[in-house]
Formats: sequence, C-alpha cells, structure tokens
Amino acid sequence: HIYDFHVGYYCDNESCMNKLGEYQTTVTQIPPHYSVRPLLSKYATVQEKLNLSALYEEVLPNYSQGSLGKNAIHRLLDNEKMYVADFIGDEIVSAVCGAVYVLPSIVGKVQIGVLSRIATLPLHQNRGTAKSLVGLAVSDLGEQCDVILSQVPSNSIGANSVFHHSGFSYAGILIAHARPQASKEKVYENRNLWYKITSRGTH
Repeated sequence: HIYDFHVGYYCDNESCMNKLGEYQTTVTQIPPHYSVRPLLSKYATVQEKLNLSALYEEVLPNYSQGSLGKNAIHRLLDNEKMYVADFIGDEIVSAVCGAVYVLPSIVGKVQIGVLSRIATLPLHQNRGTAKSLVGLAVSDLGEQCDVILSQVPSNSIGANSVFHHSGFSYAGILIAHARPQASKEKVYENRNLWYKITSRGTH
C-alpha cells in the first residue's frame, strides 16, 4: 500500500507547507550511481517499459490501474515526454511525465507545460532523483513553454518539497480533485498546484 512506503512523509496540508523549507535541503545533487535522462518512445526497450510499469504499480497503484497499466506505457511514451532516473545504469527507479498544451488567451496562445505522474521507488527516495528529473524537464520544456505547472497530493511533504526546492511557486489547493483509477468509483484527494514562469514566458 502506497502509504506504507511513506510513513512520516504525509500530513495535513498546512503542516506539509510549513515543513517544506526544512525537508530535502541537504540534497544538492544525485549520488554518482544515479543518472537522469529523457526516455524516447522509439528508443525505449521492452525491459524499460516493464520497469516503468513496475515502478508505477508499486508507487502509484491507484493511478497505474487506470492510466498507467502495462498496456498504457507504450501509448504514454508516444503521447508525452518521459524523464527517468536510472540506478547503476539499468534499473529505472524514478520517473516524471511532461506534456505541452496550447491554450488561447486574451494575449494570444499560451504554451503550458504540465509535469505529472512523479514517482520514485521507496528504497531510492530522498536521493534527489525527483528534483533532478524536474530540473531536466524544466530545462527541456522551458524552451517551448511560457509556464510549467504541476499538481501533487497536498499532504505529501516529499512531492511538494521537490517543487518548492525547484523554484516553483505555490498557487493554491484543488479541493476534492478526482484521482484516476480503474473502477467506476472515484477517489478524491486534495492537490496542491505549483507553477514556474519560464524565460520564454517573461518576454
């Protein structure tokens, strides 16, 4: 169960936001036996796809049953950008998805990058991999986006601290946001919204 893996990392939203400044501040770069990279669909091996599926099934079981099951990984890689962290070169232990959307506005079309499905295997958490992946995604998507957004469970100190320490700004909380899963019965959770204006967006 996902919450068994995160004992001590979940609390109410107010306590979570108050703890961000003191959490993960000592991790400045990932250890040498980890590496981060984009994973392109046309180069992804069968084993890499299986690793991704296993990662999401363990860390985000409610999500993997719906939009991230084994049959959906290939489609996910085709439609979104995937950034992964490897341990000793051959095991994917952390991942984040990135997508770009174009929205009309009164000032013209706005390019919005969205980071989602952030997950790290429990044994490899607090190593700086998620923060490194977010940094890689921001560097990549920032060239084509005006703003980058992400929403994470409001009571997850680890997930919120990644964006806090990656230069994102807190925009507010989405109350009772529906979480995708396989069954017709919806599961609701509060999610914090984070955003970062890119250099392109300031022009």
